[in-house]
Amino acid sequence: HPLPLVPDEPLFLLAIAALGRSRFRYRSELAPLTTARLRGIADHALATTTILLDRFEFDGIAVGDDYGTQRGMLMSPAHWRRFIKPLLANIYSLAKRNGRTILHHTCGYVVPIIGDLIELGLDILHPIQPEAMDILHLKREFGRHLTFCGGVSTQGLLVNGTPAEFSVDSAKGLAHGTVTFGTQPVKVEAVAAEDGVNKLPEQALG
Repeated sequence: HPLPLVPDEPLFLLAIAALGRSRFRYRSELAPLTTARLRGIADHALATTTILLDRFEFDGIAVGDDYGTQRGMLMSPAHWRRFIKPLLANIYSLAKRNGRTILHHTCGYVVPIIGDLIELGLDILHPIQPEAMDILHLKREFGRHLTFCGGVSTQGLLVNGTPAEFSVDSAKGLAHGTVTFGTQPVKVEAVAAEDGVNKLPEQALG
């Protein structure tokens, strides 16, 4: 029986919340402040995860930290590698040393750093917004290394689509990976349609 994923703290988003967008900058004069804030958040995440690993049984951790918009990344890949990647590596490493799966939620377009996430040990990438990334392209490029959780539009299909449209789209997605709603409000009818998709025979998903 699968056990739950335990959520971990978002480094980038919490740093922005603490410093404010006007102070979260990559210029050299503010880099020490940005780095110190990020390191403090990462240290807290590591301490919390260590306690959870010691006290509870769970399958993995779910890191939620948005790095992209629908048109590009919120920071350059170079800045992400400088400020975020080393700290994220420590969190991933702790999970891996303890035999846990890693799911990372990051909205928007993050293609330039997917290889980096794989290098760090990522297992599952979520939510694969179709407005920003093509899940079939990602499957071809990175499918040997990652499970993709998502690929269904929570802005269009799940809000305005019919159950039949959802079933067709989800069946296609299930042929290449898993399907999730994401975090946006969806139609009740879509939930019923998803239940039907989960019961489709295997040959219907080919």
